[in-house]
Amino acid sequence: MNALQSLVHHYKQTNHLFPTIQKIVGSSHIDHVALRFIGGGGSSQQPINRITQGYQLQPEVYTFHNYDATARWYKYANAANAANADIPRLFISTYNGDHAPSVSSFAEYQQIHNVNSYLAWTSLFAGHVNHIALQVNDIETATESCIKHGILMNYEGGLYKISKDKQLIQTATKALSFEHTFANGDVVEIPYTFVELVQRYNNREGFEQENARRIFTSTD
Repeated sequence: MNALQSLVHHYKQTNHLFPTIQKIVGSSHIDHVALRFIGGGGSSQQPINRITQGYQLQPEVYTFHNYDATARWYKYANAANAANADIPRLFISTYNGDHAPSVSSFAEYQQIHNVNSYLAWTSLFAGHVNHIALQVNDIETATESCIKHGILMNYEGGLYKISKDKQLIQTATKALSFEHTFANGDVVEIPYTFVELVQRYNNREGFEQENARRIFTSTD
């Protein structure tokens, strides 16, 4: 099991909604896997390099000023790590600061979250899979089926996140909570990972900055 497979395995072991949603929407096809990291130069790039072996970095850069974060995406290059061929894209975002702030208590987490919810999540879970997106053929039917089954969805800016060219439509669940133990002994349920649904038209590739910004709020 390589580095990316290990991270995806951990995601599937801790997000019990993922197999449920696969059944609800009738799809096991992954559109992309998204991960978050802390910046800081070469040392932070090493784990990214490990999980992106066999993928080609694409030219687009997505900037999120409110979170002090940027994102790049990688396309499977059909080269090394053929075992990852079922994951065609990686969406990797990075907090631009050099270091994650120290978060030793739930109170400190809340303080950071009130200023930058992206940083609060990443301070605890940097390098983890943030979400996995499933490809669907009819996103409205798939999303409505999730709602009928009681799945909590992300309504930030509207239920459907639609690219400017109308060729990329995304929806996302709210994050499941994860019991996190802080250094001071606080044990609190923290929003952890979620599931996204994606429909692409006319072989649309890449992502949309505003869609991604709205989907980030799934971990609020």
